[in-house]
Amino acid sequence: MIHPCSEEIDRIIVDLKSPALSVDKTQTTSAKQFYASVLPELREDCSYCVSHQTVDGIWRDEPAKSVEDVFELIKKYKQHNVYVALASFTVLDGKFSRKAKFANQVQSLWIDIDCNHDGESHQYGTKQDALDALKATAVLPKPTYVVDSGNGIHAYWVLDRPMDASEAKVLADQVRDVLLGAGLKFDSSLTGNMACVLRALNSCNLKGGVSKPLAVKVIRTGDVLPVEVAKQVRVGDSSVVDVGINDDLSMPVEEINLSELLSALEHISPELYPTWRETLCGLKSVDKEGIENIARQWSYGSQKHTDDRFDKEWVGITADGGRTVQSVFFDARANGWDGKVSITAAAKMPDLAPAMFEKVVSNAPVGGMAGLINKFTMSAAAIAKLESPTWLIPNLIIKGHMSVFPAAPNAGKTTIFVHVAGELAAAGQQVLYVNADISASDVKRDMGLAMKHGFKLLLPDLVGKGLSMSDVVNALDKMVVKGDDLSNTVFIFDTLKKMTDVINKSQAKKLFKLFRAMTGSGATIICLAHTNKYNGDDGKPVFEGTGDLRADFDELIYLIPIKNPDGSMEVSTSPDKVRGDFKPVTYKISADRKVTLAASYVNTAQRNKDAKQRMNDDEAITAITHCISQGVNTVEKIISKCVSDYDITRRIARNVLKRYKFPGKNQLWVARPQAKNNKIIYTLIQRGNP
Repeated sequence: MIHPCSEEIDRIIVDLKSPALSVDKTQTTSAKQFYASVLPELREDCSYCVSHQTVDGIWRDEPAKSVEDVFELIKKYKQHNVYVALASFTVLDGKFSRKAKFANQVQSLWIDIDCNHDGESHQYGTKQDALDALKATAVLPKPTYVVDSGNGIHAYWVLDRPMDASEAKVLADQVRDVLLGAGLKFDSSLTGNMACVLRALNSCNLKGGVSKPLAVKVIRTGDVLPVEVAKQVRVGDSSVVDVGINDDLSMPVEEINLSELLSALEHISPELYPTWRETLCGLKSVDKEGIENIARQWSYGSQKHTDDRFDKEWVGITADGGRTVQSVFFDARANGWDGKVSITAAAKMPDLAPAMFEKVVSNAPVGGMAGLINKFTMSAAAIAKLESPTWLIPNLIIKGHMSVFPAAPNAGKTTIFVHVAGELAAAGQQVLYVNADISASDVKRDMGLAMKHGFKLLLPDLVGKGLSMSDVVNALDKMVVKGDDLSNTVFIFDTLKKMTDVINKSQAKKLFKLFRAMTGSGATIICLAHTNKYNGDDGKPVFEGTGDLRADFDELIYLIPIKNPDGSMEVSTSPDKVRGDFKPVTYKISADRKVTLAASYVNTAQRNKDAKQRMNDDEAITAITHCISQGVNTVEKIISKCVSDYDITRRIARNVLKRYKFPGKNQLWVARPQAKNNKIIYTLIQRGNP
């Protein structure tokens, strides 16, 4: 039988075409990813620079030896106005200075546009006026990053190669003059200044004081700018713009996540009047239904604030009273909030999984204890659905769900899901694997597997006729509108960032709504996604995109690989958000890319962590091993010798000595008390004879 959507899918296979080769857009809101892109790679004798203003207005410059250090310094000074220099700087004789003469390399061009604020007149009235003016110049492609600096706009064009500062200054001065000639108003003293600092991404602009913090964030992204293209810019000449200048440069609508706001309020006490009043002012600035009730419920945290007192205070506050909701988030972070949504906050949201609870019927109790129990008791049908999902692949895919699987590059996600596609097809599912992230060398192999195992492989970038991944999305939209039955159909999209700008909230939300509509028609959605270059503060991987990705998908499951010396790989799942009883599993990928499900789970994350720890400890392990082999075998003697002979600190020596003394595969030595004086003596172990 021909599947209802086969005709439309076959049209896609015939009609798609590879677009012209272009540089991938950088997809991130992470400060680490942003600065890894904007800053040049450090040479050995160079440092980055993070600057901040102290409470008394004094500038402090601090060197940073990595992007990670830049990120940590931004976090350290989050209660101040904090800035990052766009160049690397040569360090001479161990002395660091952020002067233009010491600037070494840059990787980007930049402009700083100020807008009117707090009664001060600047280059443009509003940020949207500034963006419109930038777009109207028509002499440069859309910036790689457009950043809302709080009171203005920063535009960055990331270059396709690093440039020595002297060469970059010539180019920056040329671009500055062209933009000025095109009528753009900006701080021209900063563009060619190789010692320039701009506000740090993910910090707050505190020019208006801590009572009015303004978030510094990426609002638009574009492509990398080739140096040779930048050198061709001329006033009135739009030939280098090509595509991109007509892309959206509008200010995004600021959406307040109420669950985040409720979580933030859990870290602010309404007990003291000044704090209560200031927080109410911040909440009053939110133009959203239900905000007054949120403010009232939060106020109940203090017995002082009765309904009458709240009503009187709330009426007297104007929406433009000087504080914004960002003030609330800022205060909460200062009190220890980590930015995450708490379980209690999520439970207060009125649209939280309504299908999980009994529907209120006309004769059901509506108040008191009975009403509470009725409202929040799960139905038998809902419980049965949780306990007995229809698994397409146990512990991996539930039928009718939207699942996303983020992984680092070369982590085996495509190899695994090509294998999974074959398993699903063998089980009777119609499987459409849409791969817009495939290399030409893999096409023949994967197409052969698709033909062998009976699933459709769609290659938007390779099949011809001038279309692209966006046409796949349009075709899917038409299928949903048409009302096609997508039961027993599994869509695998590789990768998500080829379908939408994953850091653009409105664009990503639109795609996720399409996916949800497809599941409403019976489809099962699987998306492969990327993780950020750097792990989160807890050491775990972080998906690439906005928080909506995690909120809108039923499952978010990380794939964490460990690579073996023989070229094989083990990849384990790490469920982060699930709606079912998922257990982590491990897939084995052989050197010739054959995939099998491992008999037991391998904790690849822990093994990677152990390997990294072992690498960090290697110098101390070598020193301690030498000590013990030479008869230096008590704790204090080992530590003293590590300090005096091997330049290992006491703390590191003590920690490493302790870390590798316990039984297990990582054990390197044994600690045994002597019979005579109970003194602990260390001896090296022989493998197999601990």
